[in-house]
Amino acid sequence: MKKILSVITFFICALTIHAQDNVNREAKVPLTQWAVNSNYSKSDKGQLIINLPVQAAMVCIINRTGEAKTFALHIGTPKELLPGSYDITFWGIKIPSVAIEKAKDTRILAGVLNSTVKGLWEIWTADGVKIFSAGGPKQVALPVGNYIVKTHGAEIKTTITDGKVSIFSFTNY
Repeated sequence: MKKILSVITFFICALTIHAQDNVNREAKVPLTQWAVNSNYSKSDKGQLIINLPVQAAMVCIINRTGEAKTFALHIGTPKELLPGSYDITFWGIKIPSVAIEKAKDTRILAGVLNSTVKGLWEIWTADGVKIFSAGGPKQVALPVGNYIVKTHGAEIKTTITDGKVSIFSFTNY
């Protein structure tokens, strides 16, 4: 009887430890959304940059944190800004408190979703917010992170990685 109880106790302990490991793996790790590098200029300003591997549709708005004045950022064109904290809104996805430093480049980490879907498709954040839709093939610039692409009744998870093109193809038979 003692052997049976000790075996049952062992299995319960093993299952408990395994369940705790799964909880730890599922904890969200903060996502790095920008990187700062020296640009060796003598300017009193810093630069905000988005470098993409290919041309893609992009909407990116910049606000100094706490201010209403906005600027647009275009692919491959650095935007000189005074040092400080800026909020970057990328297809409606807010990247808060991005640091711009004197004589440094701040690069927003982004990639491209290349969809070959013919017909209506949508991009949603992992939190369930619709950020983009199209009626045919398109390349879309997105900040790094996890997204859901919805098309023809299917929902497919995808990850955007810095400097990479993620190809999304879907055929509805």
